Amino acid sequence: MYKDAKGKEFEKPMKPLYFVVTDKGMLPQGIKQTLANIIPSYAGKSMCLSLTEKKDKRSLDQNSYYWVAIVPHVRKMRHDLGDSLSLDDVHEDLLRQFSPTIECKTASGEVYVRPERSKDKDMPNMAEYITAITAFCATMGYPVPIKEEP
Repeated sequence: MYKDAKGKEFEKPMKPLYFVVTDKGMLPQGIKQTLANIIPSYAGKSMCLSLTEKKDKRSLDQNSYYWVAIVPHVRKMRHDLGDSLSLDDVHEDLLRQFSPTIECKTASGEVYVRPERSKDKDMPNMAEYITAITAFCATMGYPVPIKEEP
């Protein structure tokens, strides 16, 4: 057991285990052994085991291109059209316009909808998001500068 800053006891959550399932649908030997070592420590407790497919987050290149080229470019476009926004406001506005929405719950259980955050996008979804923004800018007569490969 661990204690938080107020002295309340809690169990340290287990870190995620990342592994690749074999071509035959089997767990790798190392994961089998790790689980065999962990499970006895939960004897007598009700447990929940959740498996999800690991997806690669957006790339650092995508992220830097978005923040260094796209967001400032859209900010200038909006300024030229008479709408002065901060970089953060432009980012939030782009999310509202071009990002799919997800359902969330408040602490009281109330459901609300918000745009998917760019930090939560995987590489293909971030590419779609960037493409939608750049295509829109081009239709407005403000093509985004193309990222040059080294």
